[in-house]
Amino acid sequence: MHSLTPATFVPRGLSRPLRVQVLRFLLLKWSPHDIAAECRVRPATVYRMARNLLLQYSGIRAPAVRKLGRPRRLTIADEDALLSCCFRRDGASRKRSSSGSGASAEY
Repeated sequence: MHSLTPATFVPRGLSRPLRVQVLRFLLLKWSPHDIAAECRVRPATVYRMARNLLLQYSGIRAPAVRKLGRPRRLTIADEDALLSCCFRRDGASRKRSSSGSGASAEY
C-alpha cells in the first residue's frame, strides 16, 4: 500500500509570495490584465482575487469552509414529523395526567 508522507504533499494554488504580489498590485490600483501579465497568472485569477478582496471575504482567498463528516440520514421533513409526533405525544400525556384520574396513560 502506497501512502504519501506529508513531506511529499504538493500544495495547490498560487504560492504565498505570488499571492502577496498580486494583492500589492491590486492595492496599487493596477489593472487586472497588467497584474496577470506581470505575475504570469490568468486574468480570471486576478478578477477572482479582487472580487474576494473587495466584495465578499475581505481577503484574497475564499474561506476554506466545507461540510465535514457523513451526510445526514434524517431528512428535514422526517425530523419535523418526528418532532411534531413527540410534541403531540407529550401534550397528550400532560392533558391525561392533569385530568386528576390518577391512571397512567398508555400509548
